[in-house]
Amino acid sequence: MYEYPRTMMTILNAYLHQSMYEELSGIGDELRDRGYRRPMMMIHNTGGMASVLRTSAVNTYNGGPVAGLMGSAYIGGLYGYSNVVATDMGGTSFDIGMVAAGSPRFYQFMPVIDRWVVDATIVDCHSIGAGGGSIARVNELIANRVEWARRAPARCGPRRL
Repeated sequence: MYEYPRTMMTILNAYLHQSMYEELSGIGDELRDRGYRRPMMMIHNTGGMASVLRTSAVNTYNGGPVAGLMGSAYIGGLYGYSNVVATDMGGTSFDIGMVAAGSPRFYQFMPVIDRWVVDATIVDCHSIGAGGGSIARVNELIANRVEWARRAPARCGPRRL
């Protein structure tokens, strides 16, 4: 029972582990060279966090929006709101989550990562649209269909007028 989701989770973790480890090790080395002495921590999609060495790749999927949801629950509590709808707009996605009765702990069991069902339990946070790096328009020629298009990246440095 549940062989497929367990297998997909194992394959995704195995596939992503080495490149994730190398990238994070490089960042950790650079931070230590610049004087940072604390342990590097990774945000998990369960609402918690752990050291890089204790983190598997699948646990980081959607971790940023989940962290935003956890922060929204905290800020809502400071202002006396126990029910909060939180949104998180990044460069590629626009995510939404709910806090009810002070708890952001609504879970997805067997979530879909990309197109694969995995054997994991994560905090429920959904992408409902494209982020700040995208624009949308209604194409009247194709039955008023909404089309998404990536904007060109912002240009850095001096500009000629």
